[in-house]
Parts: sequence; C-alpha cells; structure tokens
Amino acid sequence: MSVLLLADAAFAPFIAGWKVMPPLFILLVWTRLLTWVDKDVQKCLLPRDGLNAGMISGLVLGIILFFFMPGFGLALGAMAFMFAVEIATYLIIRSQRVGLADLKDEIIDGLKSLLPGASKKSTIKEVAGQVVLIGADGKHVETPANEDPWRTSYDIVQTFFIEPMNKEAQTVDVTATGTSAGVKYWVDGVAYDGASYDRQSVADALAYLKNSAGLDPEERRKPQFGKMKVLRDGTRHEVRVQTAGTRDGEIAKLEIDVPKRYQMKPADVGFTADQLQLLVSTANEPGIVLIASPKNHGLTALQYAMIRLHDAFVSHILTVERDPPIEIEGITQNKLSPSAPPAEEAKTTAWVTSQEPDVLLMGGLETPQAARSLIDLAANGKRIYVGLRAGDVFEALEVWKKVVGDNKLAVSQVKFVIAGRIFRRLCDATKAPYQPEEKLLKQLGFGPTQVPELYRPHFGNLIDARGNEIPDTFCHGLGYKGRFGVYELLEMNDEVKQAVATNQSTSVLRQLFRKQKRRYIQELALMRVAAGDTSVQEFLRVMKPGSELESEINREPPSSKAG
Repeated sequence: MSVLLLADAAFAPFIAGWKVMPPLFILLVWTRLLTWVDKDVQKCLLPRDGLNAGMISGLVLGIILFFFMPGFGLALGAMAFMFAVEIATYLIIRSQRVGLADLKDEIIDGLKSLLPGASKKSTIKEVAGQVVLIGADGKHVETPANEDPWRTSYDIVQTFFIEPMNKEAQTVDVTATGTSAGVKYWVDGVAYDGASYDRQSVADALAYLKNSAGLDPEERRKPQFGKMKVLRDGTRHEVRVQTAGTRDGEIAKLEIDVPKRYQMKPADVGFTADQLQLLVSTANEPGIVLIASPKNHGLTALQYAMIRLHDAFVSHILTVERDPPIEIEGITQNKLSPSAPPAEEAKTTAWVTSQEPDVLLMGGLETPQAARSLIDLAANGKRIYVGLRAGDVFEALEVWKKVVGDNKLAVSQVKFVIAGRIFRRLCDATKAPYQPEEKLLKQLGFGPTQVPELYRPHFGNLIDARGNEIPDTFCHGLGYKGRFGVYELLEMNDEVKQAVATNQSTSVLRQLFRKQKRRYIQELALMRVAAGDTSVQEFLRVMKPGSELESEINREPPSSKAG
C-alpha cells in the first residue's frame, strides 16, 4: 500500500509510472514469503512469534529504506538487499534446525505450477485421504457406489496405497495366502507392516487392482506384469504391478515411481570428495571398473550413476543387463532374461563387444567367455563397468578372479574396484542427540573426547514448545528419511596387480589398500555416524546384524533430549 501511494494523482506529474512496478513486485513476493514462513516455522518447530516479528520488521525496514534513500536505483537496491538478507537469514536458521533438503521438491513443484497449462495437469477430483486410481488405459477408475459389490474391494485397494505412500514407500507387497492376508511396505530398504484382512477379501481386491492395471483378474497362477497410475495430492505416480501365484494363494508387488530410483549421478550416491575427484578425472581412461555391493544395496543405481560419468550423446554407450528396471536415454540396453543360460550370456556379450562401444556396462556376469570378451575390449582402449555381488573390494576381486579363471588375465585391465553399502539417513528435523557411554565409544573405536554426542532416530509424533503433540511431516514417524551410500575404492596399480597375479593373501592386499591411504566401508560409515548423518543402530543393522555390540546398543536408555 505504501508503494501504491506513489501513484496518487497529486504526485503523478513527478513520477515515472514504470518505477512503481519493481518495488511493487518485490513487495508482493515478500508478503508471499511471509505467508510461507509462517506455515513453515510451525512445521519445523521453530519459534513462530519471534521469527514472524523479525520477518515483518525486515519488511518495514526495507520499505523505510526505499522511501528515504536518495535516488531510485539506490533505494530499490536497498530494498532488494533487505529482501535477500531476510531470505538468507531464515534459510540459515532453518538449515541449522532441520536442513534444507526437503525444500527441493517444494521449490520444483512451485516452479512447475508456473508453467503454461500446469493448472490443467489434472481435472480429476480428489478425495481427502484417498488416492485416485488411473487404469492402464489412462482413464480414471470411478469410485464404486456404496451398494456396489466391488466397493469393499475398492476400499481395500485404497489401503494398499494410502499408508505406504504417506510414508513415501518405494514398494508394497500384497499377500493373499494361507488363512490371513495383508500388506507390507518398504521404505528406504526396511519393511513395515500395513493393513491386514482375511484372505478372500484381499484376493478380491487384487482382482480389482489387476483389472485396473490391464491384467487378467481370473489368472491367479502365472506371473503377470502391468502398469497403472495413482493420483495423490495433485501428482501422478507410476505403479508397476507384478502378480504371481503360490501354492496356497497369490502375491502382488507394487513398485512406485521406479524410474526415480535410478536418476542419480556420481556426485549424488555418496562418494567422498577425493573418491569422486579420482573417478571423474580418470573417466576417459580405458580399463575395467568392478562395481560391487551385497543384494539390496543399490548396485543397479550405482552402475547407472557410473555410466553417467560419460555423455551418452558424445560417447557410444552400450549395456548388457538382466531385466533392466528402466530405459536410459541415449544408451542402447541389451537385455538378458534373468534365467538366460551361460551360452546366451557369452553370445550376447561377444556380439555387443564386437560393436566396439566407447563405454560398456555389464550388469553382472557368470561365464569366463563373457569376462574375456570384456578384457579384450578394455585392452583395445575402451571403458568397461562390471557389476558384481560382493561385500567389499577384496571379495569383489575374488568373485572376478573366479569368473575369469586366470589371476593374471583377470587383473590385467582392471583399473578400480568399488564396493559399497547403503545406509538410511537420520531425519535432520527429528533426530535426537544423546551422550554415549564410554564403553560404547570404545567399541566403536572412538576416543572418549572424540565424539561428544551421537544421534538416534526419534519415532512417532513431535512435541511443540507448548507441550502439544503434532504430526511429524518430515519422516512420518519413521526416524529416517532417504539413504546414502558409503564406498571403499581400491586402485589397481602395478603393485596390487602383481599381488593378485601371484595369489597373495588378502592381508597383503589390505596392506596395499592402506598404502593407498584408503578407508574401509566400516570406517567411512562410522565417520557418518559421528557426523550425525546416521545412527549407531543403522550402522549395526547394515554392517553387523546380530552382534554383541548391537545388543549393547539396544540396552541403552532412551534419549532424554527431544528431537
């Protein structure tokens, strides 16, 4: 309103009309920011009254500076500067309390809403607390009337999605076997129990779901694959539906937004700064890079991240994969069925290597013939990535040596060995600090003064400054949000190759690993524990399940500090 006064008729002869627009625009954005901050401080459990008063004071000061600074340019610059300072100050305060990672999706969604036609993205009416089913044909699945025989099945299908998607699940398993049935969903690699029903009710609900996904609802024995979508809070999510029969019933796996899991670049997966710098600086050098992890620890995502070191529109990139989960733009993926016999793997690999790609990804291999085709291609100046199942770099080398069948040949073209594991990240907004006992620190290898406090997850709802219970909108009461990888990297220099070729013991290789000043997965993971990125409990779940140390951790008293 202060700026609008400038347009008063009494001053009109002395004021250029266009000069009203820039400060008016800043004021409109500023007031919108104040509205957002008021909501955000409550979500983040920040002091609402104090921050709101500070933000409004900044706005008033900006207006005062605009009217009292000499010259329009200087006045507008002062106002814009105060606006920028206010934004930066709030983001710094927020970052210290809960971090800024959750703002990324919010900003992206906000920008998308500004695009032409964005408001027309969905004309389907949503019902609060439900998802909208969109069939394989792209049409909205109408909600059955209350008296419709399929209404119960529709309501049960809703429970397949509502709770799992509220907690950002990646996979939902539905079981209709035995005398009971129900839902189990997976968030960041950990399973949680969902709703449960009698077997017949779930079987009927699965038939309803299969019909929506374009599958045969009467076929309960043979495996079936289909796709559909669900609409939730204005956003469409792709759902892959896979069903199969069992001896006493039927099971289904619902995978939500699968492509999003495999979009990471090398900088996103969790490499340390020196590891990433080494990999980037040597990306164009020929040789084989062995990539390893145990099952369910992100091997495929890591493989795809590694080939993104290369530009698919400049380099000729091919892959040989068993049942690849997604299609990668600009890359030719040669598919092998999961049950492909060794002869087919060897034949396909020989044909792909004959195309002389600049970069080749081999998503796992079983035959020496295929391995030797890769070695020959690397010897001709090409870059090869090979995925293996192994727990560390030394086990990965053993697996590779066994497949090739000749130690010297096996390591002749290997440039690096990378092995990793995936850990859940503590929710920055809710994690709870505590002072660990000396005994625990000693077992973890920390000195008594080295780590003054550690963090553990906070489960359930949160408590605000007035003692009121409020919902946890950050990690939905799970204590963790997202995951990161931890990787050990062995550089295959001449000394290491000689040790492997002459069949030296693992202890010798470990000494050479240390000589390169590398750290083991366990050491790197403990550094992330000390930094508060994850918890001791998560470290033990991944690295030492069932150990005495895990029992010791579980006996620790609950934290006395609020998250």
